[in-house]
Amino acid sequence: MAGTADYKVEDGAIVGITTSGSPNTFLVSDKKFTGDFILEMEVKMDDSTTNSGIQFKSNYDSAANKGRGRVFGYQFELDPSSRKWSGGVYDEGRREWLYTGSLNSRSQTLFTTGVYHKIKIECTGTTIKTWLDGAAIAYVIDTLKKNEGLIALQVHSIGKPEQAGIKLYWKNIRINTANVSSTTFPKGIYVANLIPNSLNGYEVQDGWKLLFDGRSSDGWTGAYKKTFPEKGWEIKNGMMKVLPSAGSESANGGDIVTKEEFSAFDLSFEFLLTPGANSGLKYFVTLSENNPGSAIGLEYQVLDDTLHPDAKMGLNGNRTLASLYDLIKANKQSRFIKQPGKWNTGRIIVYPNNHVEHYLNGMKVLEYERISQAYRDLVAISKYKVWPNFGEAKQGRILLQDHGNEVSFRSIKIKKLISNQTSSIYNSTETIKKYFNEEYGFTIEIDDPEHYDYVSNNAKFTVIRMRDMRKVIEDSIGCMMPEFEFEDYNKDGLKDILVYHDHGARANTFYYLYLADKLHKTFVKVKGFEKLSNTSIDENKIVTSYGLAGLTYYSFYIITKDFEVKQVGKTIEDDPRDISDRVEMEYNRVLSLVKKKP
Repeated sequence: MAGTADYKVEDGAIVGITTSGSPNTFLVSDKKFTGDFILEMEVKMDDSTTNSGIQFKSNYDSAANKGRGRVFGYQFELDPSSRKWSGGVYDEGRREWLYTGSLNSRSQTLFTTGVYHKIKIECTGTTIKTWLDGAAIAYVIDTLKKNEGLIALQVHSIGKPEQAGIKLYWKNIRINTANVSSTTFPKGIYVANLIPNSLNGYEVQDGWKLLFDGRSSDGWTGAYKKTFPEKGWEIKNGMMKVLPSAGSESANGGDIVTKEEFSAFDLSFEFLLTPGANSGLKYFVTLSENNPGSAIGLEYQVLDDTLHPDAKMGLNGNRTLASLYDLIKANKQSRFIKQPGKWNTGRIIVYPNNHVEHYLNGMKVLEYERISQAYRDLVAISKYKVWPNFGEAKQGRILLQDHGNEVSFRSIKIKKLISNQTSSIYNSTETIKKYFNEEYGFTIEIDDPEHYDYVSNNAKFTVIRMRDMRKVIEDSIGCMMPEFEFEDYNKDGLKDILVYHDHGARANTFYYLYLADKLHKTFVKVKGFEKLSNTSIDENKIVTSYGLAGLTYYSFYIITKDFEVKQVGKTIEDDPRDISDRVEMEYNRVLSLVKKKP
């Protein structure tokens, strides 16, 4: 439907082939599926210059696109490009991105070309969850109630004639519609909850709380005031609205701030601009300056870049929407900016190590190191240079700015992240209270705590002792922000530790793997693993490494009893369009060698 790309069946797989001059094409199921379901399949892409997707709960408008038709609805993203957003949820033909790959960095390490990947999509009510190769990726709670639609396999349109003939493969496609129940997600996954001013049970257990309940000013007060402003703000229809007052800064109701202070946190909020409006969300606000006008703090700029003159002031665009106001410009794509009259979603993450990130509608638009010399150099040439130690407080309030223009806020939610001293991965208040003390740190949630001879609670949480993590931390020195995954990577029933780091152009990706050693009750670093690129371990304990060096290359390794990676077989190197069959043949040969070993 909707395009002219070709589909055929080869060796038990549906094969889609890109075609020059065609819009997106869809091979569509012959019936709609109603109610809850789990959809699973395996997918392979041979080229990283295009993307694809799997449609679900989708429908067809035959009159759209000048009679060529249009498929619209949810899509599981397949993206082997440098963006690497596989597993995200895109709303084809309607609202576009609901859950980008930037919201879960795990999705950016898994999907590779030339090999089959396992896909899982779970739809229960208005909730969507996705998995890629067994790893939880996206979690969406939607407001759309219609619980039916088509399944479709997409061949994306191409921008260059030389991209014609690229193949995509789908196999082992199956759906379960009977007795479907929601599968538990691991903690720490961001939820794109589209129901205003709400949290589901998973979010609450993960440590999130609402700063605005949609009905009252509870938890807020006026900046430099003892109560909430009597004028200038309106709480109505689930929104907290700044009322217009001729564009004057804090001249009507004035700014409002949270009563509670925060240090490291993950903050998400929605805002609705009117044409030409200016406002902001500030953080690390101490109210110690006692200044006239708007209170002082680091500011996520909320602005209509098109009509408000402030967008053209400052330096190099550092006063535009989502920027760190007057300090760092937000690098935005126009497609991720929703114009006045539509709700935008902002997000600020302040990590325990003072690394800070700004997001706009799921897209990371800037990052910086608070209290670093580079940060102080920026302050020194900004309007904030008159304030000693600007933005360097250990903790502060969250502020919504009254800049005299009508701007509305809703769905303001926050999750506290544990301070650098506690070094905790999962950080709900209950977990910290029960487990953190001088001896323990790095609280992690696993499915089978009995495999570790460490402290556990009702077979739900296990605490890895700090001494077991100290070496991991030392190995990560120089990593601006290490991330940790706890999974059974070598398929021996024990949870292992993967340390990885990816900041795009700012730093290289690296991986360190520590396997759980049951005999010695500790973790052992796998030697040589960090030298491999784009690594994955499958159920046969074969490590696959691939990369690009002019041509695409693949190598296969095993992990020896001495905890070292050892290459088995030869490196396959070729043009990405011609490599898949050779990779599969070499993998099968390596697999036969592995199975022969005692």
